[in-house]
Amino acid sequence: MEIRLAADPAAVPRSQISVRAHPALNGTLHLLVLDMPPRRELREPAQVKAWVEELGEALSTDQSLILIGSGALLLHAALRNVREPLPENSMDVDPVTQDDELAGLLYDAGIGSDFEKRHGWHVNPMPQFALRDLPEGWQDRTITRAFGHLKVVLPAPADILAPKLKRGEPRDHAHAVWAKRVGLLAPGEPAGNSLPSERRGHQSAPRQDAADDLQH
Repeated sequence: MEIRLAADPAAVPRSQISVRAHPALNGTLHLLVLDMPPRRELREPAQVKAWVEELGEALSTDQSLILIGSGALLLHAALRNVREPLPENSMDVDPVTQDDELAGLLYDAGIGSDFEKRHGWHVNPMPQFALRDLPEGWQDRTITRAFGHLKVVLPAPADILAPKLKRGEPRDHAHAVWAKRVGLLAPGEPAGNSLPSERRGHQSAPRQDAADDLQH
């Protein structure tokens, strides 16, 4: 099997991914992967709000998710009628769910999906243990909002930013500065610098009451 990447993947149409028999290798599969990088067009608060509203309409029963990452910051902003976009685009939203129907919809919106083709970003379902990266006690600072059949649990903006600032990438710090500027953070909460001392240290596994947020 041969795998060949285009010299400039961004210049190749996403549809040019093919698998065919190689005539010189007696029918051995010849795999051409020409354009695989995910699109990065998520930056507006309204984009995430429209997504959760669409999910709520698509579900047949009440289900729930916890949203983390930059998508959660954007939904916080949308709930406060903030229109200012992120300073650096994101490629995905990071939901955590234990509900089967909802999980299926989330996985169907992954990289290379029709959802990504329509929206310019994708859904990246996260495992439950991803919540361990949030600061201790984050469960006590969440807010919950309903969108049709969908219940969305949002950690506090400072808690969402904690693992991003720990990672230390320039994009994450830019998102923290944006969150401060648009009013998502209270005075004294992190804005592109070190975490306050009370939010450092051991990150505990989610308590049972956090898991209860995903139940009905």
